[in-house]
Amino acid sequence: MNMIGGLGVWIGVGGLALFIILAILDYAPPRIIIEDDLFVGPEYGWWFLVYIIPMVVMAVMAEYSLVKKLKVNSDPVQKNRISYLIVAVGILIIFGFGGTTPLAGGFPISHIGGFLSACVLAYTILKHGLVSINSVLRRVLGWSFSLITGICTFALVLFFLHIIFDFELPFITLSFSTLSALVVALLIYRLRPTVVSMIDYFFFRDTYSYRQVLLGFDREMSNIISLDELADKMLPAISSALRISQVDIFFQDVGTRDFTTQYSYPKKNPNNHHAQIFTHDNPIVTWLQKETNPLNLNYIENISQLDGLWQPERDSLATSNIELLCPIKSRGELIGILALGVKKGGGTYSQEDIEMITGMAGKAGIIVENARMFTILRQQQQQVQHLLNEAIQAQENERQRISADLHDSVAQWLAGASYQTQTVEALLSDTNGSNIRNQLNLVEETIDKSLTELRRVLVDLRPPSLDELGLSHSLHQSLTSISSDGLVCNFHEEGDHTRLDPSVEITVYRVVQEALNNIRKHSEATRVDLYLNYGDENVIVKIKDNGVGFDLTDTINNAISVGNLGLLGMKQRVDMLGGEFDIQTRHGKGTTITLTLPLHPHIEES
Repeated sequence: MNMIGGLGVWIGVGGLALFIILAILDYAPPRIIIEDDLFVGPEYGWWFLVYIIPMVVMAVMAEYSLVKKLKVNSDPVQKNRISYLIVAVGILIIFGFGGTTPLAGGFPISHIGGFLSACVLAYTILKHGLVSINSVLRRVLGWSFSLITGICTFALVLFFLHIIFDFELPFITLSFSTLSALVVALLIYRLRPTVVSMIDYFFFRDTYSYRQVLLGFDREMSNIISLDELADKMLPAISSALRISQVDIFFQDVGTRDFTTQYSYPKKNPNNHHAQIFTHDNPIVTWLQKETNPLNLNYIENISQLDGLWQPERDSLATSNIELLCPIKSRGELIGILALGVKKGGGTYSQEDIEMITGMAGKAGIIVENARMFTILRQQQQQVQHLLNEAIQAQENERQRISADLHDSVAQWLAGASYQTQTVEALLSDTNGSNIRNQLNLVEETIDKSLTELRRVLVDLRPPSLDELGLSHSLHQSLTSISSDGLVCNFHEEGDHTRLDPSVEITVYRVVQEALNNIRKHSEATRVDLYLNYGDENVIVKIKDNGVGFDLTDTINNAISVGNLGLLGMKQRVDMLGGEFDIQTRHGKGTTITLTLPLHPHIEES
């Protein structure tokens, strides 16, 4: 039990209500001590216990509950919140109790304590967002309006009765009666659920707990999105609550359109060749398609629409141990059949049982439809991920092939041409070849520039260091390559260096490559920091620059409109591996790109 919201509150509120009633009747406090025109304090006598005991009970329970939560909570933010609350309640206790004794005479210590406690609580609420101000105001105004309306209504009723029947109605009597009625109303409001539960337990003693399970399942049904979860929660609850021997769910086979057993409780042998089947042309299926109420198989002889049942079908039903068939529908179409077995002990299904089962079947129809839509969407997503993975893999293979072809052909030819120009330059004499030598120098410079650019393109297409030396070396090499543009580049590595899954390494490399290209072309940055952190379950990469930043929303929208999907491509690569991709940027504040990838990704394939 939550003592703060349960017994503790009732003890405190009840004691305070009693004290208020006694104060109205001039019983408490008996007198007030005033010396030299200064207020010393109230003198309660034995009535002091009526006031102080509820306060002590509430304070002790509050402190105990908060300290208990502080010990078991590991979240530092939550621990700070609880600590502030403990301090606030402690201040209120110390100063509040001190203000009730003559020791505090002449000094409003309780008011100071209340002020300090209010300051601590206000700071805690504003700093940690403990409550929503709008929500509190709505509830306070709602309860206040209800209480004021109830009190005024009751007082007016007594007043009019006083006028009509002309009986004495002193103000004290009116106040006492109104407060008593308010207490009784609150008591009835709080006790009503308990009384109803006790009555339900009296009538359904054997199945009460299981019916509570059914009610709880009814509240959870909106969160169920799979047929397996529906069957695991629904069938055992129905079987236990109604004390029936078996529960089955029949769904329509896509090929034959017949309704076959898909889920059972208790579970049956999947290789059972004598399992009940309802063919699509079975009169029972036709009847269930038209009706919304369950069909009791004990009365099929009285239903003319079922006269077309063949004798083998009747014999199969007679040996199936099924007594009740409830249609499961969605958008008016029969999508399943909930079959309930014979009750244990030979009991019959009551009208309450049928109403409960019908309601659950209706909600189950919504769940089945949602589950099918979810399954279709998941299959489509898996197909898209599978196709995207194949496209990326084909792209990497093509890049690797082009890189190898260029390296084996064009790069070798350019290198050979450079050596040939150097040879020709050496063969020329100093007297007659100065102009030719100058031209050859220009040709050699052009070839060297082309060769440098070609090597950069080859590395971008498929860095040999990624396959041979791993991710860290490749990222460090990429960072070094842009430092030639005047950028101050820093590489930070943490954790145990290890080789990752090839798909993770190439994804990290491509994202970093795209980010560095954007920094070099657009950021106007002077500093770039690349962080690589190897964790136990994932790898975290962060690229941070001090450039001009950009508007993320506008950039993505413009990229989509012109077909430049660099940022979206990076995110899609990371999402495909089950990772997280985050961009933090502001104008003039630079950009930080963070990606987190699992060390062992699981790529779903269709």
